[in-house]
Amino acid sequence: MTLKALLLYTREGSRVNIMKARHPVFLSLLILYLLAIPVSSVECVSDELVEGQHPLYIVKQVVETTSDWTQVEWIQSPDLIVPRYRILEGSDAPGLEWVKRGLSYWLHKEDTGRVVIEVEALAFRGDDAALVEVSRMNAGAAEGYVRSEFYVYNRTIGDFTKLGEVFLEEGNHGPVSFEHDLSTFYDTPSATANVEKAVKELDKKVLAFYYNWYSPWIDPPPGEWSQPVADTPFMGPYYSSDERVIQAQMAMAKYASIDVFIADCSSPGSIQAENMPTVLRLAEENGLLISTYSVVQPLTLASHPAWLMDAGRPVFFFWNPGRYDPSDWLGWRAQLEESIGPVVWIGNTIDEEYLGVFDGFHSYLCVPHIPGDDSGDHYRENIERMRVGPNKKDLDEAFSLAYTGGEVRLDLKSFSVSVIPGYDDTKIRSPGAKTDREEGALYERMWRMAIGLDAHSVLITSWNEWMEGTEIEPSVEYGFEYVNLARGFIEEYKQTSIATPEVDFSVGVDSLLQRPDLSGNGRIVITVAEFSAHNGHGDPDILDILDWKLSQVLQDGDVRHPARPTTRAKIFHAIVGY
Repeated sequence: MTLKALLLYTREGSRVNIMKARHPVFLSLLILYLLAIPVSSVECVSDELVEGQHPLYIVKQVVETTSDWTQVEWIQSPDLIVPRYRILEGSDAPGLEWVKRGLSYWLHKEDTGRVVIEVEALAFRGDDAALVEVSRMNAGAAEGYVRSEFYVYNRTIGDFTKLGEVFLEEGNHGPVSFEHDLSTFYDTPSATANVEKAVKELDKKVLAFYYNWYSPWIDPPPGEWSQPVADTPFMGPYYSSDERVIQAQMAMAKYASIDVFIADCSSPGSIQAENMPTVLRLAEENGLLISTYSVVQPLTLASHPAWLMDAGRPVFFFWNPGRYDPSDWLGWRAQLEESIGPVVWIGNTIDEEYLGVFDGFHSYLCVPHIPGDDSGDHYRENIERMRVGPNKKDLDEAFSLAYTGGEVRLDLKSFSVSVIPGYDDTKIRSPGAKTDREEGALYERMWRMAIGLDAHSVLITSWNEWMEGTEIEPSVEYGFEYVNLARGFIEEYKQTSIATPEVDFSVGVDSLLQRPDLSGNGRIVITVAEFSAHNGHGDPDILDILDWKLSQVLQDGDVRHPARPTTRAKIFHAIVGY
């Protein structure tokens, strides 16, 4: 694939990746397994890892199993940083599913055929002894055996040395433990790692996913407003290309102390791409920064003063990198950097195979499905798991360099924590999913989680994704509640007092002045001067929509598609509460 093809890359499909297990029992046992893993096996020593040179080691595990349920758990181990997984035999086993965490994993398949899995890991010094437990789940219907062998790389002989093995014969469900002293192993490192921070200047930034793809429902072809929405936009079905709308959005974001809008930017000719120059210009005027959820077209926009930079490098976010292999991404990145210089890439993935591709990681959406949950376990685990990776190399290159005893460049990766107010896509997908806002309690829990984790940066999902109901932009249902909540939590997260900005503004359109009153009383004052009604030609005027919208809210709160005005509107003043 060429760089041109990369530039056309855009996200596809649903943003919510909900596991649909082929067997309910698999999902049930998986949940039990995840809940049973000791916290100590997830929360390691990432905060102790500093920039500089570190001794580097290589460990390996080979598991051979004919059992339908297999579990390998490392309770004590070296500090594993970069794993590499290979299914040597049985990749086509019926119903093969597995969950992996470093050298620990849990595997299910539907028969007694043989599967052989090899896991290698680059590691720093960790526990002085290795302690591993191997077991078969008691729920397994088919009998079988499990053999797990453990190795460390011996640089002196240029090969692996076997530490030992565990064997579970048919009928033995375990667990069986393996323990081995590692002190002599640490005496001879395999290589040296040179560790540096990949993302240097984005600490404590708050970013929000921003969608500039909206056009009124009456547009041909149908715009985004042709789809049903979970909540009703306070400003009505607006144009994303209307400067007055963009100005109002940025004024509210500035009030909340959001630093960056991550804009959707699709292929050339899309409304998103056409809007980008205006979005950047108004962002600069309002003191906001912009990045995109793709490589922007044209790339010259990334040199704009309002573009998000990290140590002089433009920052890009990517949705669903798993659509392409890591080697493809590395090739595209090399072409891009040849064209515009060093960049920072942040990917929406928790797959270790991409550790060498991206400088940072995030989960666009982690929706709590258990009452009272805050998604903290997901972030604690993945902040740790994705914290170190090769510097713009795939895993095979990094391991080859380590085997030769060379210096391996490793990056300390960033992992951003995402917070959501709620989720509801049941109007656009079947069956869809819904997580209630709990009158703001869910949003508060997730912010408390992010603050408690001292998150590197926080992503708000989203500013205005109305179809999935994740928006914090003012709505008829919630008014300014979530903008005000965001302001309070951001102040706490940044441990600073946020000055209230001057929000009185005019965007140079005489017929409309929008003055959001964001001081906490949840009102927006809109003054509309006399204007000519839309005559059926060209773009519909947002004034028509606002005129109808405010009238309807004042009357009965019933929000439907507007009937087009046919006469000239008179000047009116409206104050709308919530």
